[in-house]
Amino acid sequence: MKAKELLGNNPDETIKVGQHLVSLEDNHSKISAVKRLVSEAFLVKGDYHNALVYAFEAGYDFERLVIEDKIEVLLLKSSILYDLSLDAQGSTYLKQAGDFIAMIDDFSTKENFENKLILHKIMVLIRKQNFDKSIVLFKETNEFLNENADLKQEFDVVKGVVYFNLRQLDSAQIYFNKALDFSSKRKTENFFEKSVVLAEKSKVFFVEKNHQQAISLLNESLILANKINNVPLFRMVNKQLSVNYLVLNDKSNYQRYNNEFLILDGKLEQMEEESINSAFNLISEEYDLNFVAEENKAKNKLYIFLVGTVLLLVISIAFYLKNSWKRKRLNEIIKYLEISKNLFHKPATIEVKPSDKRMFIPIETEQLLLVKLKRFEQSTRFTSNDISLATLASQFDTNTKYLSEIINKHYEDNFNTYINKLRINYIIEKLKSDPNYIHYKISYLAEKCGFSSHSSFATVFKTITGITPATFIELLKEDLEKEKDEEVLDEV
Repeated sequence: MKAKELLGNNPDETIKVGQHLVSLEDNHSKISAVKRLVSEAFLVKGDYHNALVYAFEAGYDFERLVIEDKIEVLLLKSSILYDLSLDAQGSTYLKQAGDFIAMIDDFSTKENFENKLILHKIMVLIRKQNFDKSIVLFKETNEFLNENADLKQEFDVVKGVVYFNLRQLDSAQIYFNKALDFSSKRKTENFFEKSVVLAEKSKVFFVEKNHQQAISLLNESLILANKINNVPLFRMVNKQLSVNYLVLNDKSNYQRYNNEFLILDGKLEQMEEESINSAFNLISEEYDLNFVAEENKAKNKLYIFLVGTVLLLVISIAFYLKNSWKRKRLNEIIKYLEISKNLFHKPATIEVKPSDKRMFIPIETEQLLLVKLKRFEQSTRFTSNDISLATLASQFDTNTKYLSEIINKHYEDNFNTYINKLRINYIIEKLKSDPNYIHYKISYLAEKCGFSSHSSFATVFKTITGITPATFIELLKEDLEKEKDEEVLDEV
């Protein structure tokens, strides 16, 4: 934070501290942030070559950076490349930054980066002398601009530049004054920022033919630029001083500042040529690294695809086998239901089976008991949890031995199994006929069909059907879903 405060008035110290911090840090994100700061310090000095080197180093191992760091790196690269008139390369990074901004989930972070993106786009338009479109972009900023004081300061400066070039001098003055006022209120004075604003504001006085005021501002700007040794800024200020003195017909001062301008212009041209060569080398190296990374990624994808295909095949086979087993179980249940239906709902004419070694029961009594059992099955009295052989015999006006013998002879079950089958058959029919039942708890189903506990119901259910109640309900749900899908397909 201290190094960042020194950025605008002592960039050399920022660079020194930043380079020291890089040697101490091992956090990838923090290293990227420090290198961006060093890059910005070199920009304050007008050293595009080193600014580019650190900007590209800040983006090293790009995939490991968090999305915010990626955006900052891309915007920084784009800004420097546009300054060097490498518009095609700059626009590539600017577009990538926009794509990443669109991916941000946090609303305030996204809005803040969108404002930064608009600022960069406006600065591109200014370089292209497209000031009318810049005005339109100013209106696209959001409310979060007011919460970022430094970003708002940058907007005030570019607004002043745009309005000056549109010859709306009053508006230009307002925004330059706002920028100077903000600069004066900083805890640590920013020589670079103030020098730029003073130089830009002097242009307004030049157009208004107030050359002495323009020269005063430029001299103040020159002193500040000298403190940070920024060649491009020196060049601009000396050029404007020479032009003002030329209009005033002050030949000696004109020659003095024009000669300085020419020297700086040649020096800047040499610096820019070196920086452009560096830019192409760095972009080429980045391309090669990305190519290797993409090649490795493609190999990994192929490996993952092959492994995934094998896993998918294994999972598909396992799923098929599991599904086949489930379907088999459901078919068994359906088959059981059909058998149960035939068993418990016999024809109206009762056929009395010939007795072998069983106890003798009069035929009339046997037929009467079978009719009563049929009526009993068609009722829901078996769902009472206190039903017993003695209770049912009493209701049938017979004795327990006769009733037990009839059930054993005609149903081939003892009394308890007979009752349990009726109960299970009853609840299965309910599950099939009433969709609400598949959503009820097992304990409720148990109580509904006459069992005193969840566990006894589950045990009997599995003994009779071969599967648990939960599994049966799951299969039944799948079957119902399948039927719905088939109905939809039929409608289509």
